[in-house]
Amino acid sequence: MIIMKNLRKIFCLKTAKVDERGFVLLELIIGLPLMLVLLLAMSSIFINTLQRCKILVADFILQQEMQSAMVRIVNDVKMANKAERKNSNRLVLSHIGEEYASIKNIKPIVYFFEKTQQSDLRSIYRQRDIYAKSAPITGANDFSKTNVLRFEYYPQNGNSKILLLRLEAESKVSGHKFILTTKVHLQGASLNGQ
Repeated sequence: MIIMKNLRKIFCLKTAKVDERGFVLLELIIGLPLMLVLLLAMSSIFINTLQRCKILVADFILQQEMQSAMVRIVNDVKMANKAERKNSNRLVLSHIGEEYASIKNIKPIVYFFEKTQQSDLRSIYRQRDIYAKSAPITGANDFSKTNVLRFEYYPQNGNSKILLLRLEAESKVSGHKFILTTKVHLQGASLNGQ
């Protein structure tokens, strides 16, 4: 108010009495709906971004788990002397001949997939003993909830020296699927137990 009086004196304007009653109410009536619209728009953008980020993280973890499982399986297959299929869903890899297994007490590596005890998700397992239970190498992350749909391995075009590996999994969070396929040459081994 003092500033207005001083401005009027400087510019030689007539000083008229200004009625400012109701001005705050008018600002509130106009400003409050604008603030509410801005808050709703910002919260909508935040929620949308959070959901998209959740899906991106779930897909990243799905890919990471499946790639690390495939690398682990491929490395073991490359080093195996013998690969066998047991009970139609178990890949048994022996790393040395049977005559030395009893001396060094080296057990074969077994890969298979089945439901975990905690949930209805299927995971890939790696274990050293056929009869012992072990921890899964996939599906341990709650951000993705990886469910293995297929774990297939079979000789490529009848050649028992080339093993075709195929992993297919989906994320229960995002609903996206991820498929990995590779061929591995068995060094000195062949796939038995068809």
